[in-house]
Amino acid sequence: MTLTNAAGVVSGTVVFNVYGPFSSAPTSSSCTPGSLVTSFTKTIGPGTQPQSVTSDPFTPTLPGYYAWIATYNPASVVNGNIVSTVCGDPLETLVVIGASISTTVSPSTITLGGSATDTATVTLNPNTATVSGTVDFTVYGPFATSTPTCTTVAQTFSGVAISGPGTGATASATFTPSATGYYFWIATYNPAGAANGPSVSTPCGDTGETLLVSSIPKITAFGFTNTPDSSDPTLGSGTVTYAVTIHNYGTSAATLSGSLAVSGSASITCSGGSNTLTISDSVAAGSDITVNLTCTYSGNSGDTVQATINAMFTANGVTGTVSGSPTTYIFTIQKL
Repeated sequence: MTLTNAAGVVSGTVVFNVYGPFSSAPTSSSCTPGSLVTSFTKTIGPGTQPQSVTSDPFTPTLPGYYAWIATYNPASVVNGNIVSTVCGDPLETLVVIGASISTTVSPSTITLGGSATDTATVTLNPNTATVSGTVDFTVYGPFATSTPTCTTVAQTFSGVAISGPGTGATASATFTPSATGYYFWIATYNPAGAANGPSVSTPCGDTGETLLVSSIPKITAFGFTNTPDSSDPTLGSGTVTYAVTIHNYGTSAATLSGSLAVSGSASITCSGGSNTLTISDSVAAGSDITVNLTCTYSGNSGDTVQATINAMFTANGVTGTVSGSPTTYIFTIQKL
């Protein structure tokens, strides 16, 4: 504060009062005893005019608008009269901007080979400020458990631009993992300037920031044994047994569904009265499951017998196609 005095000597004290925080720019009626945050009293002069004095530093603890009023209290009548600045003076208004960041990975569970996108939303307080700057995304993993761990970096996405209103602006990064397991994200907002709020980050293990990558069960064997009619091999008849093995490479059980169907131009009859075996099984983590179907056939030279496996899986809330499905095996009847 700088003071002049017609009498020529400035002497006394200056009281600096800080009011707030307000959600919008203060007006002349905003500064009340109930909104007083702190006060600083400083000695000024004595000395010839003009005289200046500076308040102690003020460190706000909450975002918002703060209004300052400086009041000069002369030591005596010869040092001038009491004078104050006005509440809401634009030159005496401090805006303290707070920032928050929230993030969400979508989808939160994928199978290996898929991708997930993390979206960060930055909001400011007061929301009349503007979001501007960049967001850094860091992915940590893979880890064997869902316990939040942010040590091994899988991939970083630095300097993703973000801009928009203080009510909410977004930035995103898409990650394609190369291994199964749990991944954890951290997002950091880097403002372009003080008017765009402070830097803020999500914590490791923040809600919505965990990605689970599951492996896909795989058909590891699909074979058949064919037993022809030994009494008359030219008849073109026999029995065939199909065996399909599916291995679960994941760390949790998978539910299988689908069918093993036998068809062809030959006459075919399978066990159980149906040429289609419905698959409805659960396979434990790291384990195999084998489905079997036995059928008899008869036909002429050139007739075919074929089996087709169509298998799906559900694990960790994700449904997909078993690797290697659909697969078809065909053999042709040969008369001697």
